[in-house]
Amino acid sequence: MKKLFALLLFCPFFSNAQISLAHTFNFSNNQTNLLYIDLGDGDFKYVAVDYVNSKINIYNTDFTPYLTNITTALPMTSHEIAYISKKLFDCDSTTIEYVLVDNDFTEFRVFNTSGAPVFSRVNVIAPFCYGCYNASLERKPIVNTAEGTKLILSDVNGFNTYVYNLCGTLPLQVTDFEETGNMLTVYPVPASANSDLNFKVDLPETSRNNSIEIYDMGMKLIDKFNIDQLGKSFTKQYDIATGNYFYVLRSGSRVMKTGKFIISR
Repeated sequence: MKKLFALLLFCPFFSNAQISLAHTFNFSNNQTNLLYIDLGDGDFKYVAVDYVNSKINIYNTDFTPYLTNITTALPMTSHEIAYISKKLFDCDSTTIEYVLVDNDFTEFRVFNTSGAPVFSRVNVIAPFCYGCYNASLERKPIVNTAEGTKLILSDVNGFNTYVYNLCGTLPLQVTDFEETGNMLTVYPVPASANSDLNFKVDLPETSRNNSIEIYDMGMKLIDKFNIDQLGKSFTKQYDIATGNYFYVLRSGSRVMKTGKFIISR
């Protein structure tokens, strides 16, 4: 009887633990990313970003269409979506806005889903350091503060940094400039001048046209090289001044990860 009781006790547990399919999205290409985000005030949605056709499709949590077939104001071959929100930028909760940054990170443009521009600054850097060697140093251009939500942009060729007041509070970013996991690790930190800088890459085997770009903090391109033939780990040596630098890992035109490294004496 004890064995039979145990069997009856545990059978419902295994039954309830089964995984079942909730929904299947059928996209037209394999360059569409499905994201689960908060548009603000806990309004969660599924967002499909189609990089081939420069389209955004938004779905409710029950998978029904919410707002679909949105053509981005600028092509996704040369831009990334950094944020999506209902009232972060224009204080109107009846519209949805999205931020486009260009591949060189020198543009910060906000549009609503009808294509109308909301805000635009060019020749600026949205200061960021995703995947920093020290998590406490991580910086993002939009932050929630005790005095409200702020947008921070810096001149590319100047010494000015601008702090803007925003309407709402920061919901979840859509892509964080596509920084995910440990797709690229650069070490040692800090690195010594004229010593080897080590790169460890962890990209899907299906990724093609993968490259790394090295910039100084004034957004001047220091180096750019294809990594498809270099393998998972390789070294480079740079005769550059001491200071802070950052890298951009791309797969085709897509930004996969950004991060910072330091050259010291």
